[in-house]
Amino acid sequence: MAMVLQSCVSFAYAQEEMRETKYMSLRNSETYMRYGPSTNYPIKWIYLKKRLPIKILNDFDQWKKVQDAFGEEGWIHSALLSSKATALVVTKEKYTLVYDDNETDSIAVLRVEPGVIVDIEDCSQTHCEVSVAGYEGFVEKKYLWGIE
Repeated sequence: MAMVLQSCVSFAYAQEEMRETKYMSLRNSETYMRYGPSTNYPIKWIYLKKRLPIKILNDFDQWKKVQDAFGEEGWIHSALLSSKATALVVTKEKYTLVYDDNETDSIAVLRVEPGVIVDIEDCSQTHCEVSVAGYEGFVEKKYLWGIE
């Protein structure tokens, strides 16, 4: 009996370890993050940025426990989230560059400032193909929050 229980515990732990990090984005330009998974809980934050990427930490019924780019955690109703892949530009510099290709000799086509939200088209190991303000190009993954 102890061997079977240990195997089940190990399997459950392995499943938890292998769980892929998931990101979603805010569906509306006004979204409430709450202290708990119900409208009975008080509002913790009001987000005013549609498409802002959010990290999913857990699920409970129709609610998702989430974390934003600044580390704030709370609960958002699933209906307020979208599966649209977006990312937040994060850099300590004044801007980062969007290139026409993901090769080392690529030409910069656009500068984007920290806090800009880009739509993610596809990602390789080092770059993501993005679109922003009608432009398309490639950004190094290290400058994006909201992707793995």
